[in-house]
Amino acid sequence: MKTYLFLICLLLSNTLLAQQPLSQSHKGSTYRYIYQVSANEALALYKTKLNKINQRHLHTLVDSFPGKNAIPPLADGNYILLQATGNRLRYDLITAGDLQLKLINNKRDLNVMLHDKTG
Repeated sequence: MKTYLFLICLLLSNTLLAQQPLSQSHKGSTYRYIYQVSANEALALYKTKLNKINQRHLHTLVDSFPGKNAIPPLADGNYILLQATGNRLRYDLITAGDLQLKLINNKRDLNVMLHDKTG
């Protein structure tokens, strides 16, 4: 009888030590996903400020990469960048192409810099 009690206590203590507190666990996806969308879909999403995004926009998976890495080089086109953060789904609409736009903040004026890949 004592050996059975000892084995039960040993098994229970092993399972208790194997657990991790939920408050210290990872709270999001470890990967980010890139989906390609058409120009018309990108325009419709832009007009709605990305409020009407749903599963039908996620039809062409292009790539996935670890969330801490930079976005890999993409072919010209429109993409949705998708990642889970906490209990929310975070998505961004990005456009890859020859023309690049950068906003420069000098605390007074709105400066916009347009350039292509050659400079």
